Amino acid sequence: MSLRARLTAAFVVVVALPLALTLVLLLVTVPKAADDKTRAAVAGARVAAVARLQTACQQATAAAQLVAQNAAVGTTGPGATSASLDSIRQATGVDAMVRLDMTGAVVTTSYPQGAPTDATARLLAASDCHGGRIVSVSGAVVARQTFRANDTNAPGGTAIAAVSLIPFGTSSGILGELLDDTLARSTLLLPGDDPVGTQTDAASAFATRFPSNGPETNTVRSVGAHLATAIALQGGAQLIVSESRSRPLGGYVALGIGAIVALGIACLAGWRLARRATYPLAEFTAAARKVADGDLSAVLPEQDGTEVGELGAAFNDMTRALQETINDLRTTHDELRLGASRLGNALSGTHDLERILSVILDTAMGSVRARAGVLLLTSSSGESLYVGVGRNIEERVGGDLSTWTVSATGPGVIARVASGGVIVHGVVGEDVELARDEPTAHTVLALPMRSAGRITGVVCVYDRVDGQPFDENDVGAVSEFVTQATVAVDNVLMHRETQRLSVTDGLTGLWNYRYASRALEREVERSARYGHPLAVLMLDLDRFKRVNDQYGHQRGDAVLIELAKRVREVVREVDIVARYGGEELILILPETDLAGARLLSSRILQGARAKPIGGPGEEPIWMTTSIGLAVMPLHGDSAESLIRAADTALYAAKTGGRDTFRIAATPNRKTSRPLQHGRDGGDDGRQAG
Repeated sequence: MSLRARLTAAFVVVVALPLALTLVLLLVTVPKAADDKTRAAVAGARVAAVARLQTACQQATAAAQLVAQNAAVGTTGPGATSASLDSIRQATGVDAMVRLDMTGAVVTTSYPQGAPTDATARLLAASDCHGGRIVSVSGAVVARQTFRANDTNAPGGTAIAAVSLIPFGTSSGILGELLDDTLARSTLLLPGDDPVGTQTDAASAFATRFPSNGPETNTVRSVGAHLATAIALQGGAQLIVSESRSRPLGGYVALGIGAIVALGIACLAGWRLARRATYPLAEFTAAARKVADGDLSAVLPEQDGTEVGELGAAFNDMTRALQETINDLRTTHDELRLGASRLGNALSGTHDLERILSVILDTAMGSVRARAGVLLLTSSSGESLYVGVGRNIEERVGGDLSTWTVSATGPGVIARVASGGVIVHGVVGEDVELARDEPTAHTVLALPMRSAGRITGVVCVYDRVDGQPFDENDVGAVSEFVTQATVAVDNVLMHRETQRLSVTDGLTGLWNYRYASRALEREVERSARYGHPLAVLMLDLDRFKRVNDQYGHQRGDAVLIELAKRVREVVREVDIVARYGGEELILILPETDLAGARLLSSRILQGARAKPIGGPGEEPIWMTTSIGLAVMPLHGDSAESLIRAADTALYAAKTGGRDTFRIAATPNRKTSRPLQHGRDGGDDGRQAG
């Protein structure tokens, strides 16, 4: 079976099944709805009939009472003559009136013109409508009123008034009124006799269906082609209210014809649709085979306004997108290869951290064609990140990059990557949210730099040149490169740390003697060139040997560490504090004259003695220091002369009582203090006691 035939059959089935279900539903619901409508009409007619019968009973009762009242006045009263009965009958609207005497003999009667001759007998045989039922067996609603005269000359009797159910004289009867008012057909049946007052062609069927004494005479029943209900009347009679059941045969025929026509149209439309849908498949197949063979130049004809045309356009868009993707991949590959080459050259030729960071960021931006980017490094505390290098980022952060830092635990993309080590990319405001201090951007891609289980930095690139968001291909292009580049950054940082350790003291964390010597020579040269002041302080702990002998070298090391901490707290960032040897420190103070050196010396002495050293459970150790100070050019014009002068002053402070400072003598004074001391860690005998 061909594809076209299968599509046609499928379309026909899809249309035919709902159509068949709709037809079945209509065949079931339409007759029921028609019956419900007829039942409602019959029930409404029954309510109207009962109300009309009750009204007729009240009408007849009022007329009989009026006759009785007039007759009770006397034989000569207004109720005694036929004329008076006629006037009462016309006034009350009843169909017939009769007055009987005490023996039941007719005194006078009142009938309309054309009334049947046996009307008197029928009315005389009638029962009273107040006897529990509202209609008599005689085909009329009858009311009786017995009376006695107030005057002995006026004998009593009975007054009878009747409203006929069937035509009576000029009256069409209650049945005729009901037929006109309710649009239902009505029949009065007498027990054991033929129907009386028939207004339908199914009276015999109703008489059989509703027996005269049946218990269900008040329900709507189905009787052949009719729906009917019965009202029980006095004496076993029934008033049947009915309506023929609607059977719209023409509607069924129209439904059948419509279904056949719809099915035919569905078949024709299915065949045409299948033919139209399968016609371009050969072209699609050929084009798809070309693409599968690697030929992305295959193009399908685009038919405007049709689904097939949209499919052809989508196929062409797909091939163009594939071509662009392949070109992007080639470009990315070339960028990564170039970046790897640049990074390799940077690694082999330099330990310049800024240069390596620039290569990493430039390569990351180039591989994804980003407009801007920034590479941040994690601070030593791990609580914040600072900028290592940035591109086109200053305006986005609204400030100087050298002072811009980002919290590693706050909100935003950078903190999320730094704290969680995850890769984040997406559209700002939809996929990701930037913190207020982060660069403004439309799209972002951020990756962590991970080393030895910790996050050492974050690489962020912003806004592709083509305006598209960064996707998984961009993530893959950058992540592997960043992982490898992190190793290069670690090597540079490790080299820096090695260099730092080579010029710092392992115990106190201060600069060591080697670094201090180089720094002092550099500052002396700068001071001499620009004429700026320079001060040098030599500081030594008092009675430190006693601390080691009495408390041990571990407590002695703690004292040295605490001294270094307290000194760092009172100096400036530009000041250089170094461990010169043993318990002796040297302070190099750029831009500091004699007054500034004296003030700093006083603060150091005060800070050293401020509080004892010792933890919980340890005996406190009180610490004092002695300081010698010299300034350039007053006390020397070279590194060697300044150290000699400050060292001589320190000796003077020691011999002068300790816990004080001394200013070096001017150069014309001789000193017996040698320069070389303390570099091997000893006190050279200068600490008395």
